[in-house]
Amino acid sequence: MVLQMNKFQARVNLSIIICTYNSSKYLNDCFKSLFLKNNGKHEIVVIDDNSSDNTIKILKKWKKKFTFFQLIALKKNRGVSYCRNLGIKKSNGKYVSFCDSDDFYSKNFLKIMIKKIDLYEGNELFLFNHKVFNNLDKKIIAKSCLYNKKKFSFSRQLNQTITSFTRWNIWSLSIKKEFLMKHKIFFKNTNQNEDWLFNFNLSLLIKKFKVIDRCFYNYRVHKILSLGKLNGFVSSYSRLLTIINLLQLVSSNKKKFRKDVKKLFYDIIRICTTDFATNILACTKKENKKIEKIIKRNKYLLNENKYIMNKIKLFKIFIYSSDFKKLFYINQKFLKEYNQNIILFCAGYVGRSILDQLILLDIKPKMIIDNNQAYNNQIIKGIKIKNFKFLNKNYKKIKNSNFLICNYNLKDVLSINNQLLKLGVSKERIKSLNDHFLKLI
Repeated sequence: MVLQMNKFQARVNLSIIICTYNSSKYLNDCFKSLFLKNNGKHEIVVIDDNSSDNTIKILKKWKKKFTFFQLIALKKNRGVSYCRNLGIKKSNGKYVSFCDSDDFYSKNFLKIMIKKIDLYEGNELFLFNHKVFNNLDKKIIAKSCLYNKKKFSFSRQLNQTITSFTRWNIWSLSIKKEFLMKHKIFFKNTNQNEDWLFNFNLSLLIKKFKVIDRCFYNYRVHKILSLGKLNGFVSSYSRLLTIINLLQLVSSNKKKFRKDVKKLFYDIIRICTTDFATNILACTKKENKKIEKIIKRNKYLLNENKYIMNKIKLFKIFIYSSDFKKLFYINQKFLKEYNQNIILFCAGYVGRSILDQLILLDIKPKMIIDNNQAYNNQIIKGIKIKNFKFLNKNYKKIKNSNFLICNYNLKDVLSINNQLLKLGVSKERIKSLNDHFLKLI
């Protein structure tokens, strides 16, 4: 399938696709970073998802300042996947990039990107670094680090975009539109993890790409502890849909399921399965039944791919419904038995999920500890997060506490475990979710 370009399309190197929904507070920052005077080689494509604030008013103001600016206002809220897909189809650029409406680009991004497209148009994709910007104190708190070496595959480079706050996000890319249309690569509606699926799909098919060793994108974090957002049913449901979509992609692209792509696949699957298992506890019986129906509906697909899922022990939950039914009750028992003087270690997504579940069981941890300085003194559910230095200074007061390590990364778990042992905590008082879930299977 070869797309015919009209004169207008031939002029535009890059389309920036922005989905907005009640985004008025940060829109000006976003568009200031995209404004390039006297340059008609890029366009802005905005899909407004039925905003109810003054977003449209701001967009119309900016529309007058750009040479090429498409504004598509939806009459019904359709979600980010629908908006991005519509943006891809409506765009006129040779390449497309995706920008969240509350984020912004670094200086000279457009000048450099447009020039790179002119020089290296044979590439299917360009990959660049990003920074994580803490909106509270206006500081950079993390940044990705790509390999500037040709021998590394796209899937391996994707793992280099991971930071403590971001994972496999789409806004580190500029992708050739013709490539997306030819292979019918679009965003799936999974509520969460749309970027993960989109990037995995790319990793199966991308052959030629170029790394630009510059930090072009600034991801804005408003509240450190809002990352991960919705827990419980929404997370379990989304992770399950992500697993099913990943398996469908593998089933239809078996010859392209290379060693490097397998690594990315297993990384995503591990997070999805452990997050699924963690969040099941916060689901109601009615929500559990909805999830069981999805599993039964996809039983053939799940069984068909057992041979590639042997590395993921928790995947057994999805294959045998009896194990799935037991999980909810075993998790409850584990947390209730371990509720005396409990201190959570790790305030990330998993830690926050476990905290939600403990609160549902009327269990309030004494404290939350995290080694990440960005979390220090943040408050979640009325509990202040402290760093390890605080724990060290106040250990005598809490030496009889039980510690629950809320992390699935084995290296991190071993490191935290060693920290606590050196402090003087006995082995019996240290538990990790890894130990718990391995016992289930």
